[in-house]
Amino acid sequence: MIEERSGWRSGISGARIPGRNGALFSGTCDDRSFKIVRLIQYRNSFLPVIRGRLLQGAMGTDVRLIMMLHPVVAVFMVLWCSGLVFGVARGFAESGMTALALGPLLMCLFGISLTSVGFFPEALKAQRLIREALQP
Repeated sequence: MIEERSGWRSGISGARIPGRNGALFSGTCDDRSFKIVRLIQYRNSFLPVIRGRLLQGAMGTDVRLIMMLHPVVAVFMVLWCSGLVFGVARGFAESGMTALALGPLLMCLFGISLTSVGFFPEALKAQRLIREALQP
């Protein structure tokens, strides 16, 4: 299910090209945890990085998942949106014209929407694939 990340096949959000051995994910794993990215055929900088922990539960092993943006992508989006908001706030302070704030606010909303559309469907797909692979 997981192949090791290597060389040119890994990009900013992890491996991008589906594995030749039929693996669904690329990354690393050990006895108690894993860090993986879903293998896809297209570019998506908002692809979730999945960290998982294996915990002993009452009925067997529990798998805990944390899905997040790649740190570089998250920092870029935070800086971009905060720069736009700062620009709007400064524009209000200097001119008080609300119409000028509409453009930067729409750009910030577009950035948030783009991030959400790229991240959440992929997170749901990855969660479904992991759940199906772990079913007895």
